[in-house]
Amino acid sequence: MKYFLPDWDDRVDPGYDFITDRPTYERDTYRDDIYAHQVFDPEPCYDGILVSRSAMAKTGLKRELVERRGFRTFFRLPQHMEIMGDCGAFGYIDEPTPAYETAEVLDYYARLGVDYGISVDHIIVPAYPSQRLARYELTIENAIDFLRLHRRQGAAFTPVGAVQGWDAASYAESAARLVHEGYTMLAIGGLVRTNTKSIREILSTVVATVGRRVRLHVLGIAREGLVGDLVNLGIFSCDSASPMRTAWASANRNYLMPRGSYTAIRVPFSEPVKGLGADNVVSRGGTASLAELGRYERTALEALRSFGAREGGLQEALDAVAAYDEHLTRKGNDLPRERRLQSYRQTLQDRPWERCGCAVCVSIGIDVVVFRGSNRNRRRGFHNTLTFYRGLLGERRMTRQALTSLGGEGLRGSHEQDGSSTIALP
Repeated sequence: MKYFLPDWDDRVDPGYDFITDRPTYERDTYRDDIYAHQVFDPEPCYDGILVSRSAMAKTGLKRELVERRGFRTFFRLPQHMEIMGDCGAFGYIDEPTPAYETAEVLDYYARLGVDYGISVDHIIVPAYPSQRLARYELTIENAIDFLRLHRRQGAAFTPVGAVQGWDAASYAESAARLVHEGYTMLAIGGLVRTNTKSIREILSTVVATVGRRVRLHVLGIAREGLVGDLVNLGIFSCDSASPMRTAWASANRNYLMPRGSYTAIRVPFSEPVKGLGADNVVSRGGTASLAELGRYERTALEALRSFGAREGGLQEALDAVAAYDEHLTRKGNDLPRERRLQSYRQTLQDRPWERCGCAVCVSIGIDVVVFRGSNRNRRRGFHNTLTFYRGLLGERRMTRQALTSLGGEGLRGSHEQDGSSTIALP
């Protein structure tokens, strides 16, 4: 099974100074910042990139550069990696009809250079029960029109028919209709909000209906406990941003390892709070001057860096982090204070970055487990993506070995590379 990483502009500044927290001087983010596949080259961290039409702005520098260069050049993607395009149906989920027309999307795929292009679909959601059949039939009709137009124009990319539904039977019926029309590859969509048990049932039913000769892509799915099922079902490919985004979106599972995960240590940038004046910030004790908060912040970073270099002690680092943490206003997804500090202790005690060996962990050390700004958080996301991909390779290898022992053939697209068979995802 192949893995595609959705494009959400996840790049990092290769010359970022972690000591001074300063980016590269006169840096152009599109020209100079780099992607995960560049950081880990030559080791692959995914098989390709998924580009959603709805995530691509109609105007702006990125759109201009993509139009001028095409996807492959824009992403600096090596030839052995592939590009998949879809319409990003969640971007117009509340609209009565899709945001794009079939002819325009096909031209978009062909012009910008995808390897796989998915037809225009419309997600079926409980919020609009009266639209269920209309969305269902529209998705099928769009896929049929997409294939006919693709054939007429002789487009170079592989056409992929989008499949939507509301239960196993409806998904299977849609898939069967599209295969009857001539599709050899389908994309199963609308499952992101579906529970794991139902996903298994839907995919198993679709595979049983269309057979394993039809390649299936599963949109937005790469869950813990489900990846093995996808591989065993012979699913051709999947995509998910979960390994990347858990680096900063999860409360406690920010740094993934083959068998477990760790909480990143939050040391955010100190800054004034709007409405309290330039010298004050909100803290649990009321207010603290920005200068005081800055001292706590610097002390925490210095203590962590000293611990990472094996010069300072564990308790010293924890005390410094706790002192800064005491004055912070918590925002978003986070743990209760005592549990958070206990998680920090476990992270520091186990020193997982020293056991990884990937290019990120080797180059920035303890900074990979510091929750602070995009250059650390995204690098941690890169590490997570590689960890996930290594686990997927392990699943593929084990399934191939099992099939070989039974006299069957290995999975198409498998890579001869070591990896763990256990994948830790949120």
